[in-house]
Formats: sequence, structure tokens, C-alpha cells
Amino acid sequence: MRQTFLKTWLWALLCLSFTHLAQAQTKPAQKADLVGTWQVVAFFPGSFALNNPDSDLLLPSQIYGFYEDNHMRSLTDDKAKEFNYTLDELESRFGNRPQKLHYQVIEAGLVATTIDEKQQIGSLWQSYIATDDHKIEGLPTQKGDLIMGMIPHDKSTPAGQFSYIRVLRAVNR
Repeated sequence: MRQTFLKTWLWALLCLSFTHLAQAQTKPAQKADLVGTWQVVAFFPGSFALNNPDSDLLLPSQIYGFYEDNHMRSLTDDKAKEFNYTLDELESRFGNRPQKLHYQVIEAGLVATTIDEKQQIGSLWQSYIATDDHKIEGLPTQKGDLIMGMIPHDKSTPAGQFSYIRVLRAVNR
């Protein structure tokens, strides 16, 4: 019962929040779409920046690795530069450090990230793959880009708005 309620609530958020992307040339992201390394090429910080001004999500250089076993890795840098790592290269940067960040595709287009210590959902992201070159909010995106909108935790955020949107481009595909 609780899981059904959660899925219904999440789908309601999904429908309300990402309507403009679903109408664009996109498709909901599946796990097979995510696996690989992705470099952030643009982001809209939204209300997230106001509440989290020191977050790594606001740094100019970010790369994310989504692995088949559902763990994630990320690197950031405060200087603008290109990360060009494969999944294996990104993993080797972490040595023996444990894999603490994980992701799960709850439904097509809805990705949850978790941190081991918290044992709860850290962030919910509506996630779409661009199926054609187009613009979202004036930002050019390319076919194959991953577009992720963070669903706000803050209940005061109006429906249909994200606290943060990022556009990621596949690396080494």
C-alpha cells in the first residue's frame, strides 16, 4: 500500500514538473540510457542555488558515472575544464574508496539517488534523453543529451518548477 502511494505521488510530480520537456523532442530515460559517463554542459541553478550556494552541483566542471551495478561516481572542479573519462578510468580515480552513491530508475524517466549512510532517497530527478537537437528554455541541446530536473524537496516550490536542471553530454560514446 505504501509503495503504491509513493509511486502514485512520484508520478504526479513527474507529470506536473516535466511537462515542457515531455512535449519537446525527448524520451524518458531508462537504465540502459544512463549507463556510462556524462559531462555537465549546462545547468539552470534555480532555487537550489539560493539554498545551497556551496554545492558541487554549481561548479563549472562536473562528470557523472552511472554504472551497471547501480553505483555512481562523480568528479567536480571549480575551474572550467573537460573531463574525458570512461567508466573504468573514472572508477580508477577513486582507488579503494567505497561506493557510497547509488541510483535507481524507479520508472522510465524517474531516477532516485541515494547515499549509503542515509539509507533514504537523496534526490529525485526527472530524466529525459533528447531524441533530436532542440532548445529547452533557450538552451541548445543535442540528440542524445541527458536532461535531468531535480524535483524540489521544498513544498513551497510551485508545481511544474524544478530546483535545478542540468544538461549532460555522453563522454566516449
